[in-house]
Amino acid sequence: MPNDFEVLPLPWRGVCRLQARAGQVLYVLSGRLWVTQPGDAADHFVRAGDELVLSGGRTVIEGDDPRRPTRYALLERSVGSAPLAAASGARRGNLTDTRSPRCEPLPGCASSS
Repeated sequence: MPNDFEVLPLPWRGVCRLQARAGQVLYVLSGRLWVTQPGDAADHFVRAGDELVLSGGRTVIEGDDPRRPTRYALLERSVGSAPLAAASGARRGNLTDTRSPRCEPLPGCASSS
């Protein structure tokens, strides 16, 4: 298990699409994300310190904090692991770095600063 993971920034109103795998964890370190998943009628707002277990497929995320860019990580959760938010320093627990999929900016959805 790596002792660090890649933290990705997304500016306010920056929109991108992830090809997520079911069970991956989207963890927000700062700011807030607006998340839309396939097969899920509800939109999710994930704020700093919270996580969302993804259903898989084309997931759209948008930076939703006008005060600062949102910083997030996309991680794999091992079977039986505790929520990342409960892990000390957000760097412990049974999680591994995915370092992919990369965030794919959506055409026509340029970020505004």
